[in-house]
Amino acid sequence: MIEPDTEITRLVRALRGSGLSCCLATNQERHCASYMSDQLGYRKLFDREFYSCRMGVAKPSIAYFRAIVDELGVPPAHVLFIDDRELNVTSAKECRP
Repeated sequence: MIEPDTEITRLVRALRGSGLSCCLATNQERHCASYMSDQLGYRKLFDREFYSCRMGVAKPSIAYFRAIVDELGVPPAHVLFIDDRELNVTSAKECRP
């Protein structure tokens, strides 16, 4: 069961309201990804959604993070990545040139 954190939801809305782009990057299987995007409203909450099942690669693979920054068209140094697993953060840092 997935329940959105109301504080995080408010924070994402506030950040987007201030002009920052906010994206979701998550490892999910197709059913959960569809549920999160459609039923939980993540499609509207976030500027972009990056679900591993749709990308064909998952965290902590560096290829996952490279694919995201390539698709966003921004340098890795311009992305703030927050995750609850240190290994994912370490891998994201490896994406920097």
